[in-house]
Formats: sequence, C-alpha cells, structure tokens
Amino acid sequence: LGGAQQQVAVLQGHHGMAKGVGWDPVGRYIASQGDDRAVLVWESREWSLAGRIEEPFLRTSQKTLFRRLSWSPDGQFVCAPHAYKKPAHIAVVLRRPTGTDTSQWRQECDFVGHKAPVVVGAFSPRIFTRGPPAAAEAAAGCLARPEGRPRSTG
Repeated sequence: LGGAQQQVAVLQGHHGMAKGVGWDPVGRYIASQGDDRAVLVWESREWSLAGRIEEPFLRTSQKTLFRRLSWSPDGQFVCAPHAYKKPAHIAVVLRRPTGTDTSQWRQECDFVGHKAPVVVGAFSPRIFTRGPPAAAEAAAGCLARPEGRPRSTG
C-alpha cells in the first residue's frame, strides 16, 4: 500500500444516503443498504447491479444512523438488518442466486422478536456441519446473530 489510491468505480443506485456496505468474503459482490429502504447488490467484475431487494424493508423507519450488513463466511448469504414484518422488526437473511441469473436474491429466513429496529447482523466466522464431520452427507451451515438498537440505561 502506501502509494497513490485510485478510484475504481462509483456505484450509483440508492435514492438517498447509503448507510451500510459489506464485501462478500470471495470479493465477487458488494452489498449496500440505504435510506431508500433497499439493499443493492453489486457484481464486482463489471461493477453492475446484480440485485435490488426492497420488499422486507418497505415498512421500516429511517431512524437509524447505520445498517451493518454481514456476509456468511462462505459468501452464500447476506444478513440485512432494519427490515420489518408485521408486527415486529426483523433482520433478513438473503441467499445468493445460483446459476447465471444473478438478480434472484431470495429471502432465506427472518430473525424475529425485536421491539426496536435491528441495526447489525453478524455471522459466525466458522462454518458448521450437521452430523459427524466425516459423513459424506453432512450439511454445511452458517450462524448469524442480529443486534437491535442500543437502549438508554437512564
């Protein structure tokens, strides 16, 4: 490092301030989340928009200073905070598409039960397996943990 830094790309697509950005661990995608109630996923080879996910975020407030996205260690999932599904605030886990159609980011699961907006979601850095590690059919998986907005103690 230490040399002159050069701008590689300008990613435009949010209709407001971007409040969270996260690279996938492989470096293929970068995801951003903003005040426009959307998660945008960019493909880094061409810097093209690979997906725009809006549905789980449409009914959220804009009252958070940041939204910390988190990618699973295998790059298959991204946990996006600050979503809402009546009657509660949630964080959603989105599955990366397979095949050639990179626009189909699927909502895999929700983290529910929060009384305030979720602002952070973090995956464990380890990949876990179900069943004995030596078993050929052991399914690999990742764990995530969402966090809500800090509460006042006074």
